Amino acid sequence: MPVLKLPDLPPGWSALPGEFALRTLKGFYVTALAGGGRASSPTVATATSSAGQWEKFRIWVMNPPPPYDKSFQTPSGNYLTAVDGGGRTNDVLHTDATQIRSWEQFRVYDLSAGGVAPTYFALQTLSKNYVTAVGEGGKYDDAIHTDAAQIGQWEWFRIVKCGDLGSGYQCTIIAANDQALTAVNGGGSIAETRSCMATGRATRRTGRGSGSRCCGKAMGHMRCRPRTALTS
Repeated sequence: MPVLKLPDLPPGWSALPGEFALRTLKGFYVTALAGGGRASSPTVATATSSAGQWEKFRIWVMNPPPPYDKSFQTPSGNYLTAVDGGGRTNDVLHTDATQIRSWEQFRVYDLSAGGVAPTYFALQTLSKNYVTAVGEGGKYDDAIHTDAAQIGQWEWFRIVKCGDLGSGYQCTIIAANDQALTAVNGGGSIAETRSCMATGRATRRTGRGSGSRCCGKAMGHMRCRPRTALTS
């Protein structure tokens, strides 16, 4: 797929290493149809249960961070746009932006805070509404809304790391049964491992990543975040 030659971003924007997929509560992934570059429906879907090329995004982060400091870049090189800054149930997302402006900026909330929804995140648009995967995913038409005023299960997304893990990150390893891998007593044992979704605190620090990590459902996946960069 050809990638656009885009204008340079303003100072302060940098990309997190590798690519990321957005996974809904039902286990479906957000797809930028045709890899991006679309301004008329359908532009995105939530109908696939594995992460291929069209499901992988780069995440750009502004530093120092304003409240809406994250942008999602599609495989075509375009950016994800919340039309009108959010608050819509039709003509919701475009994938043809060539620059990051206010409609392309999102705030990411870590839902593990307070034990609300460990391993999940919510995406807030400029209008202060939340991105919704209608029906928790599994839709080709009418797949995404941006009018939610509060976070429910349709607004839960996993941000799944694909490829190089980078360095200075914390990762949660999610098994194929959708539970997080836990190091009992903090590790040091060769006799026992278990998984537990109750706490969502199974993390490990990574050094430099090497090779690729699967982000498909059948083999489990990893949810990774920088210690400071991913959440607002």
